[in-house]
Amino acid sequence: ARTAEGDFRPVLVLTADTTWEARERALQRGAHDFVTKPFEAAEVLLRVERLLETRLLHAEERTARARAERATEERERLLAVVAHDLRNPLAVVAMYAETMQLRLGDRAGGGEAAALLEESCETILRNTVGMQRLVEDLLDASALQDGAFRVHRIVQPLGEPFDGAARTLGPLAEARGVTFTIVSEAGAADENGALDRPRVEQLLSNLGGNAIRFTPTGGRVEVRYAVIDDRLVVSVSDEGPGIAPEDADHLFTAFWRGAHANGRGGAGLGLWIAKGIVDAHGGTLAVESTPGRGATFRFTLPLHTAPSETAAP
Repeated sequence: ARTAEGDFRPVLVLTADTTWEARERALQRGAHDFVTKPFEAAEVLLRVERLLETRLLHAEERTARARAERATEERERLLAVVAHDLRNPLAVVAMYAETMQLRLGDRAGGGEAAALLEESCETILRNTVGMQRLVEDLLDASALQDGAFRVHRIVQPLGEPFDGAARTLGPLAEARGVTFTIVSEAGAADENGALDRPRVEQLLSNLGGNAIRFTPTGGRVEVRYAVIDDRLVVSVSDEGPGIAPEDADHLFTAFWRGAHANGRGGAGLGLWIAKGIVDAHGGTLAVESTPGRGATFRFTLPLHTAPSETAAP
C-alpha cells in the first residue's frame, strides 16, 4: 500500500541474510528496524510494539502541528478582518481631529483653554495616524500571506515618489533633530519609469522612517537614487547603531523586531512589507551594515516593464 504523504508507516525486516550489505540495502529502502533469523518471538513483538509507539507519537505530533497551523491561520484571518473594519472609523477620527485643529488655529489667541484644545487635537491626530499606519501594515501583511499583494505600474517621472517621501519624512526628521536629504544623481528625477508610485512612497517611508528613528539627534539620513541599466537604484543610509550579524537573517521576517527596536513602536512589519513591494516590482533588496556604524539599505527596481498589475511572487 502507498503511504500517505507525511505519514509514518513503520517497516520491520525479517531475513536470514545476516550480511551488512543486506542490512544497509533494507534501511536505504525505508526499513525502520532489522531482525535476522533465527529470532525469538518475544524480541520481534517488542520491536513491533516500539515501532507502533513511534507511529503513534508521529501521528500525535502531526495532529498538534495541524492544530497549530489552523490556529495561526485563524489568527491571521481575524487580524485581517479587524484591520479592515478599523480602517474607516480611524479615517473619520483623523479627519475630524485635523478639522478641529485647523479651526482652533484660525481662532488663535483664545487663551489657555484654546491652547489645551489644540494640543489635545494634535495628540488625537498623531495617535490616530499611528494606528492607521498599523492597520494598513496588517492589511498588507494579510495580502502578502495570501499571495494577493499587487502593484500597479504607471509610467511617470521618477522624482515624484521621492518628492512624496520627502514631504512625509522631512517633518519626522526635523522633530528628531536628524538631517534628512534626498539626492537625485545624473538627472534621475526627470527620467520616466513604470512604477507604482504609492507603493514606492510606502517603500521609501518604511526604509527612511526606520533610518530616522534609529539615527541619534544630530545624525544624518541620506537617500540617493540613480538610473543604471534601465533600473532604478536606491540607497537609504543612516548613522544608527547598525545591525548585529545574528540579526541580519531575520530583518525581512514578519513580526520580527531586533534588540535595538525597544521603545520605538511598530509591529515588525515594515521591512517585510518593503521587501514585498520590491519583489512585486521584480526588484532586489539588500542591506549592508557594520555594528556601531549605521546601515545602508539598497534596492533596485526594473523600469522597462510595461504598465500592468503584477503580483508579488
